[in-house]
Amino acid sequence: WVYYTFNDNAIADTIDTLLLAAEVYGEARYREAALRAGKFMLLAQMPDPQPAWAQQYGFDMHPVWARKFEPPAISGSESQGILRSLMRLYVETGDRKFLEPVPRAIAYLRRSALADGRLARFYELQTNQPLYLTRQYELTYDDSDMPTHYGFKVDNGLDKLAQQYERLSQLTAQQLAAIRRPAKEQLRVTPKLETQVRETIAALDERGAWVEDGRLRYHGKADDTRRVIESTTFIKNIGLLSQYLSAPQR
Repeated sequence: WVYYTFNDNAIADTIDTLLLAAEVYGEARYREAALRAGKFMLLAQMPDPQPAWAQQYGFDMHPVWARKFEPPAISGSESQGILRSLMRLYVETGDRKFLEPVPRAIAYLRRSALADGRLARFYELQTNQPLYLTRQYELTYDDSDMPTHYGFKVDNGLDKLAQQYERLSQLTAQQLAAIRRPAKEQLRVTPKLETQVRETIAALDERGAWVEDGRLRYHGKADDTRRVIESTTFIKNIGLLSQYLSAPQR
């Protein structure tokens, strides 16, 4: 946890949050921090013949172990998230340095696709062989005995990323600005929205939490939890209430 990590797109999501904060609060320091994170992504790109990104780096910027099932390797998952972030930063800045790594990384990842079209979560450094772990957490090239709690094979979104790159690389500065600050949709309060808001508020318990039937999946069958607070429900409900507050009131 002390090392530099792209795990689960943590830095990519942080960039999105910083850019949103810069827009909402009008403070340049948030945007500057997002750009620093983008520059770090540029520096972290691995050299040919594997010009993508590792999941985690040590202080010398060499890929290192994270959790016991996350070996030092090129990541087919996090690399795709980084490509999306770099193109987002190009839209934000118009600086083509954020586009430069994209085609090389896409071409490499396409060459590395598995037989079923997906990408491996991990590719061995230098050999580029897909890496897996057994249920006993032993490194292997064999995918027949993988743990089920983790995605060792991931979706291949390279076609969409390549299309996005081609589109962005041809836009003028004026067109980029239009993407950067699109016209905001005019929200309005409808009877349906009002009903949803009332139901959402009524569903709060005395503490102000939304509680629902559910289990703690990783606590084992002996756990007797039957009521839980779901983050996805919280996010959905806060989004609904925010939409209502943002709309002109009748």
